[in-house]
Amino acid sequence: MGRNFLVAGILAFSSFAHAADGPASWKGNVVFGKKPNAEIAFGDDKKAMLAFRGVFPLRVWDDRDGRLLLFDGHREGWTNKDQFVLSVDAAAYFTDEIKAHPADPFAWRSRGQAWIDRREYDNAIKDLTESIRLDPRSAESFGRRGTTRDLMHDFEKAIADYNEAIRLDPKSANALYDRGCCWYSQREYDKAMKDFEEALRLEPRSPNAICGRGSVWSAQKQYDKALTDFNEAIRLNPRSAAAYAGRGDIWTVKQDFKKAIREYDEAIRLDPTLGSAWYSRGVAWGELKDYEQALRDYDEAFKLGIRDKFLHFNRGAVLGKAGQHEKAMKDFDAAIRLDPKFALAFSSRGISREYLHECDKAIQDCDEAIRLDPKIHRAYTCRGIRCSSLSFMGGRPSTCDCS
Repeated sequence: MGRNFLVAGILAFSSFAHAADGPASWKGNVVFGKKPNAEIAFGDDKKAMLAFRGVFPLRVWDDRDGRLLLFDGHREGWTNKDQFVLSVDAAAYFTDEIKAHPADPFAWRSRGQAWIDRREYDNAIKDLTESIRLDPRSAESFGRRGTTRDLMHDFEKAIADYNEAIRLDPKSANALYDRGCCWYSQREYDKAMKDFEEALRLEPRSPNAICGRGSVWSAQKQYDKALTDFNEAIRLNPRSAAAYAGRGDIWTVKQDFKKAIREYDEAIRLDPTLGSAWYSRGVAWGELKDYEQALRDYDEAFKLGIRDKFLHFNRGAVLGKAGQHEKAMKDFDAAIRLDPKFALAFSSRGISREYLHECDKAIQDCDEAIRLDPKIHRAYTCRGIRCSSLSFMGGRPSTCDCS
């Protein structure tokens, strides 16, 4: 995707209809600002004016008398409703703005952010690239494009965009936080920690950066430090869904699954679009052997755009335990496509194949699992070789015609 595409070409693909009748109350909905942050009036409940520093989209926590209650990432405040547009209408709204002002980088960047919210990442890249062409010194546009590439798992280009955003604005705690999240996704925990710490040096009360640091502590198995950070993030922002989900992950590791589920419940209540919370709650339900609930949560995580080898593997395992081996195989296939060296997925697919009497293929999968990781699997009992993972999906079949 080159940067020098025709404006007319971008305008052509956007023909929307605005929602005729939006919700009477916007409470619980997600919004975008119609103008740059510096032009948005924002104040606390005492009417004191505050600098608005929101990174869109933002969730509306209350809607009263033409005013919205938002948390801009740093503090809660009230703002005029007419300064915002619902996320469902944002792409259409900013398309109209681009038609009226085709050289406005803010309009292009805002529509790019709207595309991100709709998970239309190719369109987002195009709009954000045009915003950068119009304003090459916009740290925010580089940061948003980095986020898009991060979501597309194009990590190398994402880091390059974050680096440029930070070069242009070294005091941007948001850019440092975003780059830290990208490093975290790649399991580069030391680099992630460095970025979260620097973000906190710039913004000591940033709940997002504190939550990010907690996630690194958790990944490094320093659970007490992680819990301290998640608790602090919740104290600073009681509506931090990610912090509640982070606490849930710790209780999952500690095998207190009921407590974990309560944390995930709160995370999902606060942000129903947080796919990772649905995914993690599914894991907890699975550990409690409530496979029906686990499948519902895994399915919702997929609907919300989570694409992860472990999500496919875990759903496949639950389907296998439920005796739905054909469906389980599809998830194991997907897990292997995402990671061709995923030994446990090969062995589990082999088990499902044994149940389906695809015995030669079952042995091939078990052999490949052993080749990839000799320590976790032996082989199948059928044909005189035992596979220790049979118990993982409810034991071996009552009958086997693989002889």
